[in-house]
Amino acid sequence: MKIKKSQLIKWHVYAGLFTSVYILAFAFSSLVLNHGWDLENKEVTDYWETTLQLDTSLENDALSHLIQDSLQIMGWIPYWEFRRDAEQFKFRVTHFGKDHRITTNLINGRVTVEGVSKGVLATFHGLHFFNGKIPGASNFLRSWAVYQWLTMAVLVISLILGLILWARFNIHKWHLYLFGGLTVVSLIIMLGI
Repeated sequence: MKIKKSQLIKWHVYAGLFTSVYILAFAFSSLVLNHGWDLENKEVTDYWETTLQLDTSLENDALSHLIQDSLQIMGWIPYWEFRRDAEQFKFRVTHFGKDHRITTNLINGRVTVEGVSKGVLATFHGLHFFNGKIPGASNFLRSWAVYQWLTMAVLVISLILGLILWARFNIHKWHLYLFGGLTVVSLIIMLGI
């Protein structure tokens, strides 16, 4: 079975389109990390209150998870930010798109939640690091990890396919040796770092 050049080019283009979202997030995230840009919004965008039945004898970690589950808020809880006294317990639930600052009155169970949306650019930046394992996340969000692995597989396949296209249909063979050699040297250097 002989594969046509136009068919190989279509596969190569579709592979590029499939991987483009993750590659853009990866590239943008690298710029943010290298230049130290602060993209996060700091202003409260959402505020609400509720009352919960709480077992105040619980340790901070267990109590924060109980409140998080009761409020159905997804995210990680930075334990080093716990603030607790006889009347109040404060903590934060965070993920790459939003922060929730939670204040709980330990006497009457009144819980206030301040939501801070980090913004579109900060969320896009967070996709680079996101592995789909946010506590309380939906299955849709968890599927991002599958997309990441598929993107890596498709990227490797499309790179190989691109090299095959280039080697097969290129007029100057010395290009293959020069750029192929540079690619191999670059990979060795990256693996060594």
